[in-house]
This record gives sequence, structure tokens and C-alpha cells, in this order.
Amino acid sequence: RAYVSCRTRLACRVHSRRRTMRGVPTARLRVCLFVALVVACVAAQSDDAPLVTPIFPSFSTQAPAASDAPAPLDDFGDFGAFGVTQSIIRIPASAGYGLSVSDVPDLGGEAGTVLCYHPKEKKGQEQKFPVVYYQHPTHGFTFDGWIGQNDLMLRILASKGAVVCSPVMVGEKDGTGVNAAIIGGLFPGQQTSAQVVARKVYPRLVEFAPHALTQLLRISMQGDLEGTNPNFPDALRNSINPNSLAMMGFSAGAAIAVYSADSLNQQWPGAVKAIVALAPTIGDFTFARDSFELAAPRITIPMLLLTGAEDGMGGLEGLVEIGDTAKNAPRIGVVVESGTHCHLYVPIGSQCDLSPRNDVGGVGAVGRFVSSAFLTAYLELPNVGFTEKSRAVRAVWGGASVLNNLGKGVWRTK
Repeated sequence: RAYVSCRTRLACRVHSRRRTMRGVPTARLRVCLFVALVVACVAAQSDDAPLVTPIFPSFSTQAPAASDAPAPLDDFGDFGAFGVTQSIIRIPASAGYGLSVSDVPDLGGEAGTVLCYHPKEKKGQEQKFPVVYYQHPTHGFTFDGWIGQNDLMLRILASKGAVVCSPVMVGEKDGTGVNAAIIGGLFPGQQTSAQVVARKVYPRLVEFAPHALTQLLRISMQGDLEGTNPNFPDALRNSINPNSLAMMGFSAGAAIAVYSADSLNQQWPGAVKAIVALAPTIGDFTFARDSFELAAPRITIPMLLLTGAEDGMGGLEGLVEIGDTAKNAPRIGVVVESGTHCHLYVPIGSQCDLSPRNDVGGVGAVGRFVSSAFLTAYLELPNVGFTEKSRAVRAVWGGASVLNNLGKGVWRTK
């Protein structure tokens, strides 16, 4: 009901919105930052660039210390019981011919690196953590810059008992030309450039997620046979739940998360239990449209779609189009009044406030709250029983009045 209400109120507005090149508004460009990003993006995407050095400073919204944390609206938006740490995990390349490990397949793919936020320790030998794979945008900041800016969301989810992993590099760090590593940092419109197309940047990102998830599970279960992770964290050894996986993303990363979830479920049916797509921006280039038209109609995975009512950067259009097309999936669309695309600060041609910490319309706060509740409902988080799951289901599926009451004036949704 929430999605239908959103659709009927916003459809005319969505389709009548003035379109700009690939969903990026031409107004409100920050000139100095724009010039700096042009130079940085060109440098980052040159044929000889190894693409491993962070290009942009992170406009950080890092999680406050516990003593400085705001009072919780409800515990879904607050920190959980687990202490959180971060670990770099090297994902080895695989030809895909290995035997299954406890029913986890060996899905072939290239090498890469993910940064995982996860509990510092498990409480009991039998405790298992679900995995959330979070794909950040391909434009503006490099992936590690986006991760730094998204620290609050990632840390909250990990404190609930999830392992939250995001790619920082896809490919080998010494790769060049068409084999150059992918670390983000593209310039708007560059998705159709000869270099990006030749490097198969978007297909590689979609394919890497299933490979990275299954390799992480296999390393956790059988140890680091490739020798790529000699310091694999003890807290993750034999403690990741292979039956509780989710895909998540923001902006273009949200669309990639949807396609990656579909790809993984095609290769390992039933593996993905939830999708969270924040301001999902589909794009209008060939690979984007082909991927959408293939994946969306056949997805059956429960899906949360969320963005601001004033999102003029493709997220609102994407929410409606995915919601209309993914008819086989249980899905809910949440639209935040006065909110824009800016769950995170977007540096180029964006609707974001000049201060990265100014959460316009509360879209960031409600995104963290509902995402946490949605994943609580559909994943097997540690120590979450029937009562907590019931509360999560009500927060997600109870409609705008329930969600707005929980927001206590911080947000208004429909």
C-alpha cells in the first residue's frame, strides 16, 4: 500500500520533471569543487593510472562517539550491542571450478579488495553474522572516500551484528589499460566514454559482488587457502551465515546492487534475502537499460526503495521504475518529504547542502532507520527474536503514519 500511494501521488511529477543529461542537474554547480573534480577524475581514469590512490578528500559523516551520539528515535536507528572494527579483505581471483564449501559455490571472478565493518568479536562459538554488501556510487569520490562519508550507516549496521562489506578496488592494483583497477572517481557522463566502456567498469562491478560475497564466505569457512589474507580477523572465522545475505547501495550503487542481487540469485538460487536501494539511479546508457530490463522483472527478493520527494538526480525516477517493474518482489517505496538525492553528500552538480552534515528533509536519518529495520526483518541478526522482528516489520510495513510517528518530527514520509 505504501508503494502504491507513493506511485499515484508522484507519477505525474516524475515524468514531467525536466530531464538533464544522465540525471545530473546543471544548476548549483560548486565551481571550485567542480574544477578540482574534473582534474582529479581525468587523472584517475587515464590509461596508465593504477587507480589505487584516493583522489578526493572524504566529506566525512563519521559516526560520533557513544557519548556524543544523539538520543535514539528508536533502537533501529541507534547503535547496537556489538563493538565495531574494520578489516581489509583481499578477494582472490577464481576460475570458478572449485568445489562447493558447505553449499557455498565457487563463483568465478577477478581479484579485488573490500573493506568490511564487522563486530569486534562474536559472543559464543555458535554465533553467526549475516553479510550486507554495500555498493557506493561510481562518480565523484573514490570508493574509499564514499565509505568514509557513509561511516555512520555502515557502523550502525555492523553494531547490530552484521558484516558490512564495500568494494574499495575491483581488479589488480597494478592493472593498466582495459585491465585497470576500478576505484570509483568517475566524472558525470563518463559512463559512456570509450575508456569506461572498454574497461567494462559497470559489468565488472555487477559481477564482482557475487564473487566477492562467495569468496568471503569460503575463506571464513575453510581458511585462507590462497594466502591472500594472513590477518583474516578471528571474529569472522567460521562465523558468517551463508544463508543470510543482503545487497545494498546508494545512487548508481543502488542500481548495481539490484543487478548484483539478481545475478547472485541466478547462480545461487535463494542466496540473497533482502535488497536495500537508496535513491536508485538507473541511468540511460545501454548497459544500464539492458541490465534493468533483464533483472527487474524477474527479481523475487524483498526490496526497500527509498529517496526524497525532491530527488532530481534520478533516484525518484528509479524508485518508481523499479517499483513498477519488479512486480514479483515484495517491495516498499518510501519517499521523504522535502528530501533530495542526498543520503550522502554528492560533490558535483548536486542538490546537497553546502554542509555535508546538513541532512535535508531527514533523508539520511530515515534511510539509516528504515534500512536497519528492513535488514532486521529479513536477515538473521544475532540475538534478534520474534518480538524484535515483529517490531521491525511494523516499522517497515506499517505505513507512513507509523514511520512518521517513530520519526518524532525528524522526517515526514509518504
